[in-house]
Amino acid sequence: MVLPDTEVDTTAVHKAFTDGPTTVLKHPSGRPWIVGNLVPDQLRASDEGHLKWALIGDAGSAPRPTRYFGCTDVMSETLEIPGSFHAIAAQHGEVAARGTVAGTRALFWAELDGTPLTSDRADLLAEITDAPLDDTALALRSLEFLPLLFGECRPGPGCERFQEDATPVSTGQA
Repeated sequence: MVLPDTEVDTTAVHKAFTDGPTTVLKHPSGRPWIVGNLVPDQLRASDEGHLKWALIGDAGSAPRPTRYFGCTDVMSETLEIPGSFHAIAAQHGEVAARGTVAGTRALFWAELDGTPLTSDRADLLAEITDAPLDDTALALRSLEFLPLLFGECRPGPGCERFQEDATPVSTGQA
């Protein structure tokens, strides 16, 4: 779960994890930035002053992003890194995240009291925001091959899937 650097009640986010999240990375302000049950060897994160970035998934032994001045630069550079991972960056209240272009690392978003939340799990977002899920759409998404006609199924009202080639960005005031 990726959170913007804003005042938001994270009680619902923490309750969504049965035994509590195993990983909580923080914004420079100290507010939660990335919350989840992450496998330690699947997380590469850096705190470069006011710019933070994380790669979650299989980024292999690729070098860490180095040519950046902001979130957009991190997102651009991580396109060159082979593997299957989510790339997330945060700086000065701006948060950017993306999955893979192939869609194997999809991202979803929803709002909790007007605050944008991003996650790789639509069911988790639905639970946190009390949004209903469309079971048919979720079942179709689980197919290895999804006919083109069904490629853009929404997980349910209140929860949207980001396009694979998009870089979702949310802005919050630190």
